[in-house]
Amino acid sequence: MLITTKNIYGGIPISLLQSNPKPRKNKHITERERYDIEKLSEMGLKPAAIAKQLDRHKLTIEREIARGTVKQLNSDLSKRYDYCADAS
Repeated sequence: MLITTKNIYGGIPISLLQSNPKPRKNKHITERERYDIEKLSEMGLKPAAIAKQLDRHKLTIEREIARGTVKQLNSDLSKRYDYCADAS
């Protein structure tokens, strides 16, 4: 006997409601992609252009850059902020 949720979900089987028929792909950024983001951002590309090259969403790249941005000191003790793939 197939258990359904007739009143709430219009007779859709519970097993279909509990499973995810479309698994998410590209859930995590790979180490290689992090190094690519580092090099491309050093070249001056914007997050939208990096996202297009890596076939990722722009917000994914922006969040990764925000998460991996570190403060570095120059020789004259002035600060600069750069994305570092090793930091993320």
